[in-house]
Amino acid sequence: MRIIKTSNQVRNSAGSVLLIVLSAISMTCAGCETHAEQKQAMHDQWQVKSSHAQIPLAREHFESGQLKEAKDILNECLAADPFMPEANLLMGKVVMEQGLTEQARNYFASVVEVDSQCDEAYYWLGVVSQKSGSLSESIGYHSKAVSLKPVELKYIHALSDAFVANGQVDKALELLSEKDKALGRSAKIKVALADIYQFEGETDKAISLYRQALIIDGDDPEVINALGYFYVAEKKWDMAIALFEKNLADKKGKELVSHLELLGKCCMSNGEYGKAMNYYNKLSVHKRDDGNVWLQMGNAALGANLSDRAMSCAERALSLKPGWSDAVVLKGCAFYLSGEYQNGISVFSRVLNDKELGGIAWIMTGRCYEKLNLMTNAKRSYDKATEIDPGSRLVSIVSRPDLTDIWAGVNKE
Repeated sequence: MRIIKTSNQVRNSAGSVLLIVLSAISMTCAGCETHAEQKQAMHDQWQVKSSHAQIPLAREHFESGQLKEAKDILNECLAADPFMPEANLLMGKVVMEQGLTEQARNYFASVVEVDSQCDEAYYWLGVVSQKSGSLSESIGYHSKAVSLKPVELKYIHALSDAFVANGQVDKALELLSEKDKALGRSAKIKVALADIYQFEGETDKAISLYRQALIIDGDDPEVINALGYFYVAEKKWDMAIALFEKNLADKKGKELVSHLELLGKCCMSNGEYGKAMNYYNKLSVHKRDDGNVWLQMGNAALGANLSDRAMSCAERALSLKPGWSDAVVLKGCAFYLSGEYQNGISVFSRVLNDKELGGIAWIMTGRCYEKLNLMTNAKRSYDKATEIDPGSRLVSIVSRPDLTDIWAGVNKE
């Protein structure tokens, strides 16, 4: 019995040890699993934090036009946290810039699902909706953005534009007038109001508001340009030129190029051909291979009675665009201006059948014959010109009395 009892005790003791060992193993494994989960959670948290830190770099790439680099970083951010508002907002802007409007809508919508107070996301949803033609929806989103940030000028302008696009000009005026009172001396609000009054044909109100804006912030390029474009629309060229020249020194890159083009056109329209030539000359530094720049510079040279300069511009334009009818006419006019009438006749003959410039070619051919005292040939050329719709851009540019007299005579016939 002692032996049996001892044996049972051994078995019971062994069983107890086994249970303890199994329990210890189980606890150890459970501890291992918890530790692994903790490590994974810590890793995930680190990735999310790291992704947040990458947003400024992605934004920098976006603002410098490096869309692919920005998109790569944002894809990594969204892989770590698909609901990250900052990443979704910036990704929406990136794909918007790439023309992927519907994708942009989805990203912006993701933002407001997580953060219903994100004013910028509502603004961009409004922009997307307006691009897709959903004007009522656009007004709703822009209204939400304004309600969240009532003094943000970008949002106010966007809502005003949406009202105008939807034919609700009265609401746009009401909104801007209300904000004008609330914000006090805001040049940009006054410009926005003036733009609408100009659109509505209320010129006096528009000019008053533009001038008020100029008094408030006469150095703001947007204010200067707004009033300048108003003067262009009203054909008040000298006033437009004075304003555009005011902020020329501040322009760089593409803005400088477009500004020089605008000043050149205004000076041409105002008969200031020497000044126009100077602006086109500056423009040629940036657009040396643009034939139109050389053509316009040559037209200005004609107006300034500089036949040699007009000829060199015509040759340059033709070297860039061989056979270009506009440049051929410019060359013929340069010959005429320098008194080389026979050469002029020869050059004009190349474009007598041109649908657009044939009329002026026949007129100038007639003028050359007249200078050579070949009156029969001159009359025949003028008669031919009357059969064609003149439609010449060159005659409207060149202000020499003999040319304009001919033009008037042809129209009378």
